Amino acid sequence: MDAGSLATKYGLKGKINMICTSVFFRLSGVLPMEEALKLLKESITKTYSYKGEDVVRKNHELLDGNFAEVVYSLFWHMFLFNSFCCCCVSIV
Repeated sequence: MDAGSLATKYGLKGKINMICTSVFFRLSGVLPMEEALKLLKESITKTYSYKGEDVVRKNHELLDGNFAEVVYSLFWHMFLFNSFCCCCVSIV
């Protein structure tokens, strides 16, 4: 998974934390995805509101984006190679 390119696509160059966090929640199943997204959005608003509405909006759009392909690719990488990508290692 190229989290850096995905962050750049959403105008958040170099900011991969929310991408890795959302992928973690999608793969782990710790929380239902709808609940995880709600909590992540609340956290984004609280944490980044001082940086402006644009930053908050971009992060929310990132979470609303379709990560099915990313999650599928990451799942098969973990399944085939029995390992996490560098992105997931940083959040585990």
